[in-house]
Amino acid sequence: AFQADGKLTYRQFQILETISKSKEPITIGNLIKMKKMSRMTLFRDLRELHLQNKIIRLGQGRGVSYVISS
Repeated sequence: AFQADGKLTYRQFQILETISKSKEPITIGNLIKMKKMSRMTLFRDLRELHLQNKIIRLGQGRGVSYVISS
């Protein structure tokens, strides 16, 4: 189900765009409010983006936030 070839789904592209426009690290809770998608869907997309080195994960557990990889 994961795209190993580095291609992004439209949803993943939207998530990347939202994170890149944010001035500070963005949390899953903030993304859920903005994107109106389920927590698990968002979590899977964020994990895939992290594995592709598109985003950087900061913190652990409930304190996780994300920024664009430079």
